[in-house]
Amino acid sequence: MQLRGLDATSTLVLLHGRRIMPANGNGVVDVNVIPASLVESVEVVSGGASSVYGSDAIADVVNFRLKDKFNGVQFDGGWGQTDRGNGSEYSAGVTVGLSFAGGRGAAYGYVGYSEREAVLQSERRFSAVTLRYFGSGAGGVGPDGAFLPGGSGFIPEGRPWFAPLPGPS
Repeated sequence: MQLRGLDATSTLVLLHGRRIMPANGNGVVDVNVIPASLVESVEVVSGGASSVYGSDAIADVVNFRLKDKFNGVQFDGGWGQTDRGNGSEYSAGVTVGLSFAGGRGAAYGYVGYSEREAVLQSERRFSAVTLRYFGSGAGGVGPDGAFLPGGSGFIPEGRPWFAPLPGPS
């Protein structure tokens, strides 16, 4: 989650006031693990959050509050695709909850599944040809002719380039 144009590690993400474990070694929290059907509210603390929460809250603090009680069964699902007719995405989920002991206890849970089809670079005209930067006057395209087709030697819209990439100078 990125706020104020800073990277995702500059925002402190909380669940009921407690830190959420990062999803990777870079410290980025994946908020997709929080089921939308169980979210009661989202609180955003901005401006000076680092004075309260420390250096983990340079950008801001986002606190997800879950529902305390959920009784019943809720089904949700979705389907979508790009305007080009590919990249389909499917999702389905079930939220189940019940109260017990005269309302003194509650249990709820969520199970979901989602799948997204890949859209390859070659399936879009604007990115069909991989370009690499070779510097001014390389005889290619873009500013100062600095970009030449790179990647495969079989490029439909360009010329093959078989020379090795220039090393650091």
